[in-house]
Amino acid sequence: MYFRDLGPQIGWTMVFLAECIGPLLIYLLFYFRVPYIYSHRYALTSSPHQVVRLACACHTCHYMKKLIETIFVHRFSHGTMPLRTIVRMSIWAKGKHRAYSREFKDYPSVRMAIIPLVL
Repeated sequence: MYFRDLGPQIGWTMVFLAECIGPLLIYLLFYFRVPYIYSHRYALTSSPHQVVRLACACHTCHYMKKLIETIFVHRFSHGTMPLRTIVRMSIWAKGKHRAYSREFKDYPSVRMAIIPLVL
C-alpha cells in the first residue's frame, strides 16, 4: 500500500461557506460605504434610493439562504477533493456530452448555442 501526500485541502463545507460569505460581505462593504473604501463624508451611510435597498435585501437573503442551506442541509460524501479528481470529472463530463450529442443529431453545436448569449 502506498500513501501519497495530496497537499493541503479543506473540506467541502468550508468551500461552500467561503463561496457564499465572500459575495455577501463584499456587497455589504460597498452598500454600507465602509470608510476604507469611501471618503469619510460618505462613511457608513446607505443609498437613499429604494431600489438599492431592495437589491441589498434580496442579495443578503439569497446568500444567507445559501449559507443556512450549506450548514444544515448539504451532506458531502468525502471530506475533501484533490485537484486530479476535478480534472478526471471534467474529462468524464466532456465524454458524456459527446455521447449525448452523437445520440441527438439536431443538438446545436456549442459555438452556435453561445451566440445568443454573447449578443
